[in-house]
Amino acid sequence: MEKNTLDEVLKKALKEKPLDLNFPYLNSKINGIWPDLYIISGASSMGKTTFVTQIAWNIVCNNKKTEAIFFSLDHKSSDISIKIASQSLEIPFSYLKNLDNSNEKFDRKMKNKLQRLKKLYQKITLFDTGIRKIISVEDIIDIIEKKREMDPTLNLILIIDQFDNLENENSLNALKKLKNLCRTHNLTIFLTLSIAGECEYTRPSRKNISNYADFISISYAFITLYTDFILNFETPFLEWDWQLNNQLVPITELFVHKNKIEPFTGSVFYRFYQDFSLFRECLIPEIQNFIDMTDNLKSHNPKKIIDKVE
Repeated sequence: MEKNTLDEVLKKALKEKPLDLNFPYLNSKINGIWPDLYIISGASSMGKTTFVTQIAWNIVCNNKKTEAIFFSLDHKSSDISIKIASQSLEIPFSYLKNLDNSNEKFDRKMKNKLQRLKKLYQKITLFDTGIRKIISVEDIIDIIEKKREMDPTLNLILIIDQFDNLENENSLNALKKLKNLCRTHNLTIFLTLSIAGECEYTRPSRKNISNYADFISISYAFITLYTDFILNFETPFLEWDWQLNNQLVPITELFVHKNKIEPFTGSVFYRFYQDFSLFRECLIPEIQNFIDMTDNLKSHNPKKIIDKVE
């Protein structure tokens, strides 16, 4: 156990600065990103994987001497790479996945941007399960330790998508090992977590994520994503976008259930451009408007949505 006086610890703490998430409102509410464990949760199809790919891209773009290691335990690393390219180039995922369909506008964009972004792409390392089919916490720890030996001063981001697909192990033990990895190797971990139960058909609340108490307790921040459009095609959380893709865009709610460093708990809203695997944070007046909308909807009976799903 390391022993330090309060004066020594305070001087060191005051010099530490958080990483910029490049989502201005969320960044201000959680006071940036620190070397600790962040959990991004939600039901299936709510955009967890896309959100963490954008986190990886945003952080390496907006912070000096920062790299990300991305463990994809649900998707092929090739698909993750195309998601990040789609976000950064603002070219549709479907086009990048099938380059046989020539498009002069997109071809020109790729030519102009790819070379310029090459150095940033090299700052994200992708792993997937491949032939092994399964990855353990020990595998992840081994890779992080080797990376740290190469450069102890690097700002390091580790993303695990999805936690549920790690090699079978007691969840709490795995979480403790990952939490300890943050502290011993000074890195930030984002992991995605699929949540079931009521969250499959209604907006997640602290009450209906109570089964995930271990995850909430050990995390630095526990966040859920919810897109009403997935379950309710008549939702008011849709907007027409003329600028990027000239079609209806669903609004995704990000809810901070737990936030250790700041008192904020509550919602932040994003436009989700599925074609570009891209989230764009709403402006503060828009966020307040959507908060008012959710307050108005709280008195509605969610049974209507359940009936539609069934």
